[in-house]
Amino acid sequence: MKKRIFGLDLVRTTAIFLVVLVHSFFHSGYNSASMTGIGMFSLLLIRCLANSGVLIFIILTGYLKCNKGVDKNHYKGIIDIIITYLFVSILTIIVRKFLFHDNEQLINYIIGIFSFKTIPYAWYVEMYLGLFFFIPFLNILYKNIDSKKKKQLLIITLFLFTSLFPTLSRIKITEYQLDFYPDWWIFLYPVLLYYIGAYIREYKVTFNKWINLFVLLFTIFLDGVILYYYLSGNSIVTLLTTEYYTFSIIISTLTFLLLYNIDIRNKIINKIVSFLSKVSFGTYLVSYCFDIFVYNKTISLQNSHYYFFICAILLSPVIFLASSIFSYFVSIIVKYIRSFVDRIFEEH
Repeated sequence: MKKRIFGLDLVRTTAIFLVVLVHSFFHSGYNSASMTGIGMFSLLLIRCLANSGVLIFIILTGYLKCNKGVDKNHYKGIIDIIITYLFVSILTIIVRKFLFHDNEQLINYIIGIFSFKTIPYAWYVEMYLGLFFFIPFLNILYKNIDSKKKKQLLIITLFLFTSLFPTLSRIKITEYQLDFYPDWWIFLYPVLLYYIGAYIREYKVTFNKWINLFVLLFTIFLDGVILYYYLSGNSIVTLLTTEYYTFSIIISTLTFLLLYNIDIRNKIINKIVSFLSKVSFGTYLVSYCFDIFVYNKTISLQNSHYYFFICAILLSPVIFLASSIFSYFVSIIVKYIRSFVDRIFEEH
């Protein structure tokens, strides 16, 4: 059994908590609310950090899988992902059908599983499946770049075309919009994040923790100020931008760098973080069911002036813990299904 690395478990645990947290802004109605007042601005800062959760996962993928080659051991790694996804999708159908009396036809649920819509959060699974099969070839490209500077140039080039240029192309000066920057390659951002993770591992990138934390907090604040200014009383959903531009890339990278080499030797903390890390993928998927249950139960509180804070500060940690515990039982079932699948392949 491989020895677990606390820092990487901490990264994974932090990332999944941030994912659950950012979903609270959608379910609470925050994303559709008018962006005015100090309360909305302070929550916007939290959202700027929470929005980096998925990106941190991709950086971690690059860190962990940068040495994978074109072999069956790599490709077998996708089996647990697929089994977990299919199993949680079936659970989600049951919850939606019998607990929330969803009138959707069964055939649409089945189609939704394979189009990654039965669980609305499953867009990440769709993205990851493609990334997973590209990983050995991304590694071949990366390892055949013969110098550190050239690898830095690769990352800078990807950053420019997937993040910075798309950000600049949406800057408006009075009635004019500077849209002459090339932003066609924006959806290549997972490759950028993957290579950031690979680069951090190869060169053991580290910064002074206090400087790292200061720059992270400053970047979050700057991101919040710019978003608040451009929203000008409108809601986040009216902002003509995608979620993962320049600041999100920087915030996710700084968060990863802050956490990945932390080493805490307290046994209790290690066990808790290790547990939460192991069940993180299942937590991500099952959290949708807990989200729709909890936020439907608290809908009567929506008129409260503090409802957005209640969702972000109180409800999202509860959903995170409940999803993690339930995900543990899912992982046990998935383990038995996986062993059954392995026996079938061995017999043939």
